[in-house]
Amino acid sequence: MNFSVFKREIGNNSRIRPFLYDDKTGYSAEFLSPENHEKRNQWKLRLIERSDDLSRVFEIFMKSKIVWFTAKGFSLGVTAYDDVFRRPFSDLDIFVAEDNYSKAADLLEAVGGVDQKNREKDIHGVFRMPSGLTVELHHHLSREHWYGEKLYKDMLKNVLLMQYGKIHFCVPPMEMHALYIVLHAFNHSFLLDVSWMYDLLLVMNKAGMTSDFLAELGDKYGMGDIVKTGIFLCSRYIEGFPEFQKGYSVRQIFFARIISRFIERDIETTQRWSWMIRLGMAPGIIDGGRWLSVKIIRRLRQKCLKTNT
Repeated sequence: MNFSVFKREIGNNSRIRPFLYDDKTGYSAEFLSPENHEKRNQWKLRLIERSDDLSRVFEIFMKSKIVWFTAKGFSLGVTAYDDVFRRPFSDLDIFVAEDNYSKAADLLEAVGGVDQKNREKDIHGVFRMPSGLTVELHHHLSREHWYGEKLYKDMLKNVLLMQYGKIHFCVPPMEMHALYIVLHAFNHSFLLDVSWMYDLLLVMNKAGMTSDFLAELGDKYGMGDIVKTGIFLCSRYIEGFPEFQKGYSVRQIFFARIISRFIERDIETTQRWSWMIRLGMAPGIIDGGRWLSVKIIRRLRQKCLKTNT
């Protein structure tokens, strides 16, 4: 499996992609490039500088009675990439039930976290640790709550204990983590970066999951359309991604091809039109209408605040 090969050209993005290699071919050419070598060194130093805060956060949560887990970045580095230095992340994501949010926030403040007061009420708060580590404290998986509510409850019910060196932490089961990777990609209209595709591929390989199994699991949690759209995109761009055998609906193919057009463009272009994808993939017309009205109100409010200042 050659992780460095894309089937199609990807648009420019400033985010650092995972540093990948496989056991058969060794490090990829992409990994060995001077630019990526320097980025990897910078990332390692950055993570080392923030490791004490990361350990303190995990330790105080492990000692608490709160049910919690971490997902994406750090946890994927351990569970899917076998090396935290191969999976760069910009922040540490902690997930708790909504009624435990205040208690969890107190824990972060107890180890030096400062509430950035820019909490997006519908999904998470943001805390800055002394080392500069950013912790996002989540109480939902998706801002609109269209998808993932049942999944979130099951993730919290089935947390698994993991260890990395002297650090202990909790993660969701791999198959649920795979679903969340796709859901998080959808939260950003599948346009944040291609790293989620790498993440999904490695998680599926580690857990021995097929695309058909993941699609069936998505149907179970009411996320069938976005999961199958995500699978279509991954198989379109990532070499070696498991093929989906049961076929796609016209709607899934339609949105996947639209998303592809944006993925292959500059990141600024994709961000400008990403709202169309979110709106089009809403569960129903009423849900989409409500989402659009809230978005318009938010934009107007932001403009008013800028005008007043």
